[in-house]
Amino acid sequence: MGFRSVNIMCTVVLLMALSIGCSKKTSPTAAPDDPVPTVPSIYVGGDFTAGGLSYPCYWKNGVRTVLQANAGTGYYVSSMTGEGGQVFSGGYSRLGSDLRPCYWQGTTRNDLTGLGGYAVVNGIAASGGTAYCAGEADSGGMRIPVLWRGSSRTTLKMDTLSSHFATSVAMRNGVPYCGGYFYGPGGSAPCYWADTAKQVLSRDTVNNAYVFAIATDEADIYCGGVYYSTNPTGRMIPCYWQDTVLHTLPSIGAYDAQVCAIMVDGGTVYAGGQAFDGAVSLACYWKDGTRYDLPCSTATDACVMSIKMYSGTLYCAGYIRIGAKNLPCYWQGGIRLDLPLDSIATGGVAVGIAVQ
Repeated sequence: MGFRSVNIMCTVVLLMALSIGCSKKTSPTAAPDDPVPTVPSIYVGGDFTAGGLSYPCYWKNGVRTVLQANAGTGYYVSSMTGEGGQVFSGGYSRLGSDLRPCYWQGTTRNDLTGLGGYAVVNGIAASGGTAYCAGEADSGGMRIPVLWRGSSRTTLKMDTLSSHFATSVAMRNGVPYCGGYFYGPGGSAPCYWADTAKQVLSRDTVNNAYVFAIATDEADIYCGGVYYSTNPTGRMIPCYWQDTVLHTLPSIGAYDAQVCAIMVDGGTVYAGGQAFDGAVSLACYWKDGTRYDLPCSTATDACVMSIKMYSGTLYCAGYIRIGAKNLPCYWQGGIRLDLPLDSIATGGVAVGIAVQ
């Protein structure tokens, strides 16, 4: 199970300061020009629905590029990353019940191989121009965790004869780390893979727990997700694991919440997701354990699906639901920017963001 389920960028213009010194014996001299700050390009990946089909796309600074428009086949974007000015979008195609994994490098689609049946890409990372895609493939009714390095497929370690799911991937020093979960004794259990080696994570209860996102720094591995409490039974508790240590994050009262995205910047952990307030689900993020709700207009449902930091500004991509329609958006420094859709589109979501 992969979690899958923005256009106006403000440019700050700095005035160059001139320092002039003069005397009777010297001519005025201008100080060197201050460096002009680089304005980043903001890429947001997602998909939209029109005419009963899903179309993959990304928005660059609010301008949409459709990645695929094949009649009769729907395509979905599940994740996005950026490297060296290039963007990579992971996803899959769907024709009836047949799901096929793929990724796009820029606008070029690269089809991947499964194990003969259902297969999807849930997460994507890039290193040295190579795409690393995490996902799962069906094998005789069992879900097998897989990692594609470029087009080469590797099965991740399974120490139990049960379905495993790779939901996300991050790179550290050229090594891929995949977050996920598996069906174990007592329910779903969280885990991650360092390259292909499996590491089982602790659960606060014997109930289900899931990893939906993963991030790394030079010291630790960070896995974001959710576990289900026993009191009250079935409540969704947002959390993250730092290496194998579980950290519970605050919800709104005793209501459900979950982490769908995670990153670490300078030792500070940021987790994005949603929190229910008893009436609606709010898009939010947690910074070092403190929750911050994001503006969602009159949405009844909203969620952060991807989170990034660039030059001290936090960017979150996700969606808001107005009435019966999901609308893609992103938040830049806490300000929501809605992304354009065609007039015939019946909805859309944003699932990944890259700022470079």
